[in-house]
Amino acid sequence: MTKYLNLGLKQIDPSLFNPIKDNILNPLKPQGGLWFSLYNELYPNYNEWIDFITYKPSIYFYKYASTTLNAIIITLKNNANIYYLDSKEKFQELKQKYPFHNYFSYEALSHDYDAIFINPYFDNKFLDEFDIKSLILFNLDVILNYKEALVEIDPFFYNNPESSYTINIKDNKTRILKKN
Repeated sequence: MTKYLNLGLKQIDPSLFNPIKDNILNPLKPQGGLWFSLYNELYPNYNEWIDFITYKPSIYFYKYASTTLNAIIITLKNNANIYYLDSKEKFQELKQKYPFHNYFSYEALSHDYDAIFINPYFDNKFLDEFDIKSLILFNLDVILNYKEALVEIDPFFYNNPESSYTINIKDNKTRILKKN
């Protein structure tokens, strides 16, 4: 099963989850939901987002500013309805079906899908805003379980391709409690 990593969360609290809203100031990225990057168990100490921020310290320090970061790794249920945005044709399809400020409405999309997986590695100006493959989760109910993790980052990484980090995953799986 595909797993996804969120850097910064220690746990998932449904009471803190914000529904998806379109962002007037930046229509390319929604407000609300949860953001994840792919996590591959075959490469347990590699993550595209962690690589990206350790190679670009301005983003790292703006968002995190610590060498030990909380993370969670989620597994989605098999029936999760995910829209895969990975081509110009699919981008045009979204713009036509869910129009919003010359792009598409994440808010409207969230009524039909549980998440969107964005693969920015094709030629489209919209996806220049996305630096890595990203999952934006609209619906917590499709999370089967999650594991807590700690990411330890070498403090001397400044643009150093040989910098390192370690992802330490706790053994216990946690299920999300229902909202009260």
